[in-house]
Amino acid sequence: MASSTSSNEQQQLHIGQYFVTWNTAIEYVQKWCNIQDFQTRFNRSERNAEAHINLSRPEKDNINQYVYVTTISNDHCHELNCQLVNYENEVMMSEEMLKDIEFLTKHVHLSTTQQRIYLEEKYPEQKIRSDILRSEIQKYRPSAKDLSNDASKLYEYLIELKENDTRWQIFVDFDEAKVYNMALSLFVAIDNYNCSRLVCQALVDDETADTHIWILEYTLLATSGKRQNENINGGLIPLVFMTDSDPAVDAACIKVYKGCYAMHCIYHINQNLHKNLSGPLGENYSQFLNEFYNARNSLSQEKFERLFYELVEKYEQISNYLNNLYKSKTYWVFCYTSTIFTAATQITSRVEGLNAVLKKELINSNTSLVQLNKTINRRHQEEE
Repeated sequence: MASSTSSNEQQQLHIGQYFVTWNTAIEYVQKWCNIQDFQTRFNRSERNAEAHINLSRPEKDNINQYVYVTTISNDHCHELNCQLVNYENEVMMSEEMLKDIEFLTKHVHLSTTQQRIYLEEKYPEQKIRSDILRSEIQKYRPSAKDLSNDASKLYEYLIELKENDTRWQIFVDFDEAKVYNMALSLFVAIDNYNCSRLVCQALVDDETADTHIWILEYTLLATSGKRQNENINGGLIPLVFMTDSDPAVDAACIKVYKGCYAMHCIYHINQNLHKNLSGPLGENYSQFLNEFYNARNSLSQEKFERLFYELVEKYEQISNYLNNLYKSKTYWVFCYTSTIFTAATQITSRVEGLNAVLKKELINSNTSLVQLNKTINRRHQEEE
């Protein structure tokens, strides 16, 4: 605040008084109003209330960009409610609380609910109003403008990681127009202790077959594969690759991972059955589902073929769907999957679980790409 407001004049407010910034001006006026037992409301537009204070920062003849008090009208058009004024003072957050909120938002990335629990425990006598807490938290969350060069920041951060640890393999093909609404693809492997290991992750702007081919090809290049013309020689190819039965992933796996067994998650198959068949079958859906799993869990191929044929005959209204599902039978029928070593895995729960953990840590969709990578990198460090 400017020298026109000394420490022994804290209760004074007069026209022509000036401040260095808007924040110091508003803070001073707030304190002055509290001493006067006034309730305050700040607004950039003019109001018709008789009691008001106007602040202005003139553009002309104001080299230092001071904020001036231009009007003080102390005529009340209503009787002051002292209880309301006291309540406003009670819910006002201290400087220490505001610093805690800034730290918890910028560095710990806690949600509004988590911060409220923390603050209520630390400041049990303080009343915390939800709208005030949300407003303070929002000040420190990244906006769309802050994230405008997020992709380049991520690239710089990844290069720094690679310089410090040569095990990092980074492949980038940025399309700046499609930096956002990206899908995070996670690759989880099972080690010899039956523990999950996050071995690869990719951010992509769509989930087409070409995109999945791009991802799988670079997993080969990252594991000592060499590109020769249109083909990649070498690199590590998994023996079994479990997917959510997405045809685009299947096509990419067949093209890139030669000799790999592409297995379909039975949970996702069940989800697709419910989504596509519960409507047409209606009250017969439960009976169909029992008969379907009876066929799916067959121990012999002959029994499966017989039971599945009976399904198609019995439920003619969904025969097209069943015939399409039949084409990929070797990926999900037990008599086929049981002949392959899959570490007793039939569903993608390991990936889904890791995805859920990352979502909890990231809090919201405004999380920067750099923060996303730091969260993933922390997961790698915990696995070592």
